[in-house]
Amino acid sequence: LILDEPTAGLDPDAEATLLESLRSSGVAVIVVSHRPAVLSAADRVITVEAPEADPSTSSGNGEEDSGNGTDPLAEPVEAP
Repeated sequence: LILDEPTAGLDPDAEATLLESLRSSGVAVIVVSHRPAVLSAADRVITVEAPEADPSTSSGNGEEDSGNGTDPLAEPVEAP
């Protein structure tokens, strides 16, 4: 089972209920999340970091990338 941000719209109680249900389901679950509660419930955490962008290269859409080479949303998340 692969879930992408499954707790994004949930309150803390519903989030805890979902995480407990997933944990007790007996199936392998891959979850993509930025929430610390989800990460702390995991058996294993894999952090995916975005590579540094090179502002001198093309963005692939035919236009030059005018970014500054950093992505504030690409900060790695470490498991507690």
